[in-house]
Order: sequence, then C-alpha cells, then structure tokens
Amino acid sequence: MPNFFQASELLSASIRIEKNGEAFYREIGRKLKEPKIVELFEFLAVEELRHVGVFSEMLQKIGAYEPDRESYPGEYHAYLKTFSDNHIFNRDNIGLALADKMHSPDEILNFAIRIELEFMFFYMGVQHYLDSPQSEVIVQLIKEERDHYFKLFQMQNGLMSS
Repeated sequence: MPNFFQASELLSASIRIEKNGEAFYREIGRKLKEPKIVELFEFLAVEELRHVGVFSEMLQKIGAYEPDRESYPGEYHAYLKTFSDNHIFNRDNIGLALADKMHSPDEILNFAIRIELEFMFFYMGVQHYLDSPQSEVIVQLIKEERDHYFKLFQMQNGLMSS
C-alpha cells in the first residue's frame, strides 16, 4: 500500500493542535473576570501542555506507519486533511480569531465545549489507524478530552443556574 500518512505526522499535527489549544485557553482566561472560569481555563491550558508532552514522547518512540485498514486508498489522509482544514483552532481559522469576537462567558464556554468534543471525535476517528501501543495512548487522550468536556459543561450549567 502506498504511504499516505504517517503516525508521526498525526502526532506532529496533534502537538500543534494542543499548543494552539493552550494559547486559546490562556487568551480566553485573560479576557474573563469571573475567577472560577479563569481558573478552569488555566487548568485546561496546563492540560493541553501536558498533552503536548504525551504526544512528544509518543513521537520519539514510533517509527514509520502505513495504515492498512482503510476502506479506500487515501481514506486516512483525506480524513485528516478535511479535519485540519476545517476544525483545528488557530489564529487563521476558527479558534483564536473567534476568541476576539467572544465577550460573554456563555459564548466562550459553548465554543470551548464544541472544541473539546471535536477533538474527542477526531481522536476517536484516528485511533483505529494506529497500532496497539499508540492506540492505547489515544484512548487515554480521548478520556481526558471527555473529562475537559464535562468540566466545561458543568461550569456552563453552574453559570446558567446562578
């Protein structure tokens, strides 16, 4: 099978995503005044940096990878390209540029909830393309993204009930 995408490329992209996430959460934290929300976003920023460390360790350990479970040739590459072109938050597309337009805590929490969900689904989508040891790390990261989602959702529910 031709070499369409390497796990090392996925991990490099994931490291960039997590670094952008850390910058996003820090920028949002600076915009807000409510201490509980600022604390939550600071926690999430630190978590994103921890994910950078996990992915960096994985990147050092893996070799070249060729997906062998594609439904059609190039499926893996097409999925990653579509996702990264449309959903990765950075200054040029959705994340940090939108942060400048958000003013209410509810707007910001809604956006952060959506981002955590999208990354959880992204990692779920790519995990079956990775060999077992790499896939197990992705399972852990999915759990952590899910935990972030729940923390944000709980914060949002707390705001709505106050």
